[in-house]
Amino acid sequence: MVEFVERNAERPFFLYFSPFAVHAKVKDTPQRYRERVPGGNGTAYEGAVIAVDDAVGKLMASLKQHHLEDDTLIFFTGDNGANIEEGGSSAPYRGGKGKHTQQDGWVHTPAIISWPGTVPAGRIFPGLMATIDYYATAAVAAGCSVPDHCDGKDLVPYLCGRQQGSPHEFLFWHNADPTDAPRRNIYAVRWKQWRLIKAEEDWRLFDLLNDPRERDDVSGSHPDVVKQMRAQYDAFVASLPPLKPSRDYSGGGLVPKGWGWEIGTGGNLP
Repeated sequence: MVEFVERNAERPFFLYFSPFAVHAKVKDTPQRYRERVPGGNGTAYEGAVIAVDDAVGKLMASLKQHHLEDDTLIFFTGDNGANIEEGGSSAPYRGGKGKHTQQDGWVHTPAIISWPGTVPAGRIFPGLMATIDYYATAAVAAGCSVPDHCDGKDLVPYLCGRQQGSPHEFLFWHNADPTDAPRRNIYAVRWKQWRLIKAEEDWRLFDLLNDPRERDDVSGSHPDVVKQMRAQYDAFVASLPPLKPSRDYSGGGLVPKGWGWEIGTGGNLP
């Protein structure tokens, strides 16, 4: 990433960094990273987090070196919730990666957005947003228009306080892929503090504001909320193209020599 910034420091650029290091079943983290975990001799997963932290730190240092930090929009997020088996937690929400995918903790992921001089620092934005908004936000920041078919919203007016409320009134999840693992088939919708999800042929409603761990199904006491959310969900599903079963896929592979932590020193940043 540092080399990329150096090559493009004099012109606008887009950099997408998607590290596989902190994915599940991490085994091969070099010991030099694991030794830097507080207490020493951390797990392979904890060491991988240190490695990713190093990479992001080097990127930030490079932006500062080239006087680009105030003119660079950065999104830092994950594609799913905590890895419970590796000791992670989605608190105060329940659920996460793997077999914990039916709770909000699987899709309710942390995010950091940085754009010094444009987005105020230190604020927490409570509105409904999703990673689909990053495309729209980056496009507007680059002076481009958002395509009509894009479901994402420009987040900057909300993050700066120029626009109140949430970018989305409703957010939907619909994975009916018959070739996917059943635990990943999810049918859900968010609206305000409510989360409606189909589980075992029943629609269950949870009040995440008062019950973030989704212990109490309140669909029976709020039938009007269920009706409205079901109507919105059904309209969303009706707008989707016909389902095409996924092809059989066998992927994976090894990190090529000379990339990632293969060439990292594991040392502290200057």
